[in-house]
Amino acid sequence: MKTVVTLSELNKKTALEQQIEMLQNEYQPFALVAEEWKMKVALFLPIDETDPMQMQKVKDGLKVVASKRIALDKKRQELKEDSLHYGRKVDEIAKTIAAMFAPIEADLKAVVDAEKNREIKRLADLKALRESQLHEIGYLVPVPNAKLMEQETFDMFFEGAKAQIAKAKKAEAEAQAAAEAAEKQRIKEQKQKEKEIAEQAKSLIGWIGELTT
Repeated sequence: MKTVVTLSELNKKTALEQQIEMLQNEYQPFALVAEEWKMKVALFLPIDETDPMQMQKVKDGLKVVASKRIALDKKRQELKEDSLHYGRKVDEIAKTIAAMFAPIEADLKAVVDAEKNREIKRLADLKALRESQLHEIGYLVPVPNAKLMEQETFDMFFEGAKAQIAKAKKAEAEAQAAAEAAEKQRIKEQKQKEKEIAEQAKSLIGWIGELTT
């Protein structure tokens, strides 16, 4: 539904616009005097400074202009004091209402902080649990994002790590078995060589004995 804005509503002035208009009205008389004396001074200056009547005219004009300038400053201070008083009231009322918000905000924040703390603890516990599960299968490589994984993702990672470790252990066991078999074969061959050498030595001794008889 389209909103229709009336002419009267368009003509309504904001509070700031009303305040500016009020200031303009307060200062307008001083501005008019300043314009008036600007034109007067333009008409009779320069003067013959040796003419007492012309000098008196300048002095009288200076008194009038100075008095208006002083009156303007007084008006400025008067208006500013009203503004300062208004500003103090604005702050005072705002502080009073803010004090009403403070305990409500504190109560709500306590709930939010408690929820955050529970989540922090949950993630810390989950991290410790998953690290323990990985350590139990011998996976000691740090997994920084383990606590942030969805359970399904972690389960897949865990199974993959377990398979990887099982494969590594199998390869290690096979390598160890091969090494042990090679060592047994080496010992067997060594014993066979020692036996052959002993038999050869025994035959040589017998042959030497026959030669000496």
